[in-house]
Amino acid sequence: MNKFIEKIKTFLMSYTYPARLKAYKKEMTRFNDMSDDELHFEYIEIKALYERNKRFVPLLAFFNMLVVIAFYLFLNFIPLSFVWNFLYLLMTATLLFLMVFKPLASLKSAHKKLLTIERSIKNRVK
Repeated sequence: MNKFIEKIKTFLMSYTYPARLKAYKKEMTRFNDMSDDELHFEYIEIKALYERNKRFVPLLAFFNMLVVIAFYLFLNFIPLSFVWNFLYLLMTATLLFLMVFKPLASLKSAHKKLLTIERSIKNRVK
């Protein structure tokens, strides 16, 4: 039971300012300790991931919207009650939303890392 409480406490603390600041400082230290070539390589990798996800997420969201609309139209042809149609539609929309949520989280993470690397590069130029 204590491990479960500790996991919940760790999860909640990960969203607090001090925990995020500590993670940021750790990441900055890691980037500052890298050589110039390693840092630029990391920058290019993260920038490529960010740009790919930036183009991919809206397409995925649009595709998911089309699937929900098609599913809804398909359900209109099946003689089920309105409640069942609504439940099927809600379930489909929820699953598709979760498919979009993960790439969005990846996009946010890549953007934060990209900004951190850019800050580290600016600190080296000074």
